[in-house]
Order: sequence, then C-alpha cells, then structure tokens
Amino acid sequence: MTAWTTKRSAQELAAQFLLPNWDKGVHWDPQQWPYAGYIFHHRDLENVAATRSMLAAIYDSYRRANQPPPLLMVTEEGGVVHRFPGIAPPPSPLSTGQLGARTAYDVGHLIGQLLAMQGFNWNLAPVMDLYVSGNQVIGSRAFSDDAHQVAMIGKAWMMGHQAAGVPVTIKHFPGHGHALEDSHRGLSQGTIEMVWEQDLLPFQEVLSEAPAVMTAHVQFSEFDYHPATVSSKWITGVLRQRFRYRGIVITDALAMGAIRTFSTPEDAAVRALQAGADLIDCGGHADLATSVCDAVAWAIEHHRLPRHILTTAQRRVRRWRQLIRSPDCWPAVDGVAEIEKQFQQWVFRGSSVVRGNPRDFSIALPQIWIAAKRPTQIREGRLAHKPVLYHPMNTPRLGKTLDQIASHAAIVYTDNLWQSKKAVAIVKRFCQHRNVLHVAVTDPWDAELLSEASTTVVVRGNPFYAVDVVHSLLRT
Repeated sequence: MTAWTTKRSAQELAAQFLLPNWDKGVHWDPQQWPYAGYIFHHRDLENVAATRSMLAAIYDSYRRANQPPPLLMVTEEGGVVHRFPGIAPPPSPLSTGQLGARTAYDVGHLIGQLLAMQGFNWNLAPVMDLYVSGNQVIGSRAFSDDAHQVAMIGKAWMMGHQAAGVPVTIKHFPGHGHALEDSHRGLSQGTIEMVWEQDLLPFQEVLSEAPAVMTAHVQFSEFDYHPATVSSKWITGVLRQRFRYRGIVITDALAMGAIRTFSTPEDAAVRALQAGADLIDCGGHADLATSVCDAVAWAIEHHRLPRHILTTAQRRVRRWRQLIRSPDCWPAVDGVAEIEKQFQQWVFRGSSVVRGNPRDFSIALPQIWIAAKRPTQIREGRLAHKPVLYHPMNTPRLGKTLDQIASHAAIVYTDNLWQSKKAVAIVKRFCQHRNVLHVAVTDPWDAELLSEASTTVVVRGNPFYAVDVVHSLLRT
C-alpha cells in the first residue's frame, strides 16, 4: 500500500466515492463508513417533519465523526417519478414542457424549495433525454420530443431549482431517448448516428449550467462496446475533453439490470471510476454498498485505480460538500399546502383535450382505469361518489370486463396501454362500439393509438391528478 493510502484505510477512501441507498433498518456509522452521502426513496420518507428530522440526524452524525457534510440526495422529477407519498406530486416534465420556460422556472423553483425545507441538498433530476414514443423508461419524464425545446425548458427548470439552493443532476448522458429498452431490466442499445444528431444536443446546451451529470446504462456499440457508465470514451473522451465539462459525474444505479447483464455492480463501480466517474450510485440494499466498497478498496490497494483519478474526483466532490448548509440554515417548513395547490393548477393547465368534447359525457358513466401495473400514486378515489374501477391490462379478463359494461358510453383511463398490443386491440374494439371518453394518463402515445375514441384527454404523465382533471372538465 502506498504512503498516500496509509493516511486512511483503502476502505475508508473507497467509501468517499459511493452513494448507497439509505436503509433506515441499518445503523450507518460515518466514522466506519464515511460514504459521500445517501440516496433516499419513497419507502424512507413519511412526512415533511419526519424527513427533516431524519436528515438532520444524519447530518449531525457526520459532524460528530469529523467528516465533510453528507450529500443527501433524492430523485424528484415530478409526474410518475415522485418520492414523497404524503405530498401531491409536481407536474411531470412532459406537462411542464407544454407550459413554457417561465412556468418551467417556477416549477423547478418550487420543487427545489420542497426539497430544501426537508433537508435534501441534491436532486438527481432533471431528465434531459428526448421524448420518443415507445421508449420503455423515459416517456413523460422528458420535457419534449424536440432537442432545443428540451434544452430551453430544462435550463429554465434547472435555474429555478438551483435558485432554491439545491443543485441538480442532468441525465442520462449521452442520451436515453432513442435507446428504447428499459435499462432497469436489461442493457439498452442506442445508435451513434441518433445520439450525435439529436440526443446529445440538450446536454451540450446546458452542461455549463449543470453541477452534475448522470450517465446512461446505454451501449452505443459503433462507438464503444462498453455502456456509457463504464466508458472512458464517453466520460473522459467526450464529456471531459470534447465538451470540457468540469462538474461531477454520477453513475446511474449499478444494481440495475443493464449493468448486471454486462458485469457485476462491484466490477462496474471500479470500471466507472477508471473511466472518469466521480460518484457511484450503488443502488440495491445495504449489503450491495458494502460489497461495492470492498471491490473499490481492493482496486485502490492493488493500484487498479490511479492516484490522479481519485484525487481529482475527491477534489470535485469535496468542493460541493463544503458548500452544504447545516440544518440550522435550512428554510422553514412552510406553505406545503400552497405548493401542492400550485402543482395541481399547473397539471390542469398542462393537460389538454386533443379530440372531441368532454362535456358530452357525465361523471355518472362507468369509469375504468387500465394499466400495466398498479401505480402507487393513482388517486383511484371517487368521482362524484362513483368508484373508478382499476383493471390490469395484462390479464385475459380485460376483454370480458369491458364487454360487461352495459352503458352505451364510458370513461376509460389508460396508463401506458401501448405496452400491450393485445390490450390496445381490445380497447380499440370497445371504442368502436361505445361512446368513449379516453384519458391518456401517462404517455401521450396512448392517445394516438386509440383514434376510435370520440373524445380524448391527455394528462401527460400525471396519474395522481387524472381523475380530478376529468372531474374539472365535466363540471365546466
């Protein structure tokens, strides 16, 4: 072991580059495991006051251990990617993109305020990928299908968010829009022509404003056999040298299926650091973070990670950690109800009628919600005391359920219906024999696939609000 690593054990050094998922069931000790910080998910977050108290305690444990303040990270994009179960979600990026740059700034600013009052000091958002119909993972998480519109709206959203004191992370570099497969499940393939001509453009336009960039688990085999997350060609060659980016590079979660298809999370962590990444999103559970830490420590001990790479990454990350505000400087918990009200108003404005007249329908009609899986944030509730029936689209009973609706008219909500050709055919047939108000809840592509519906409303990735949007339209 070199003199440089004897100042602190290789394991302690390795931990400084890692971002485990927070697990409140595990007692984390920053003295033993001085991780750069933690990433939080909805299962960890009960309410604003409890979250703030938990994050303040974590911050204080780092202070007592004489460690730099921890990065307390969350992914809050709005729409379907919303981490706070006790708070109504912000409008989706695709909905925000409909409202213009001025509103995008305001949306970003309120999201930043919401995070800051709870104690979060970094957001793993926004998505700068393009909306491409048929993409299994991006969809309404994108601001637009136009590269320059994505850049304009994304930059405004970023500026508003950072004005609230919370830095952002643009993702997924070099672009996941035209790489249609879901990288949570397996390795996604992109084409080098499409990424250079379209997907990279938003990143080029906003890089100078972004303190951090997250990599994509996408393989562009004509350029490099390795996925971008572990590719020195993409991270060092393109991002650092060609685009002269000097901010932090964070990997996407290494527990995702794309990485496990290609290698192991432990091996990928070492490869990503070798390629020029600064922080590793471990993903998974506590035991995975430990094994990733062991793998990086081994690479440090055996000189697989050159000193200049580690010192450069350390310097970038420490600069930001030194700017983190202590809990006594966090903004007061105030006005959450007003923030939620504003979110709702923006969602209603971002929704639109693309065909027909909703006022031809009544809230007393049968209503059915058809989805690939049961989303956690759907307010199935009651619309004028009439229940909305949920039905999964991937069961053989879908056709029979629709056939049993005796009414000549109905309201049908579809949530990513395009993912099942069989379900599309069943609902098309239903629309041909009924007067249907179709609500495309999550992906606007559903609206294009069901042209047989007499009236179509697009909610653009805001399932929590869909019933309320329809209620408002029918009451107008």
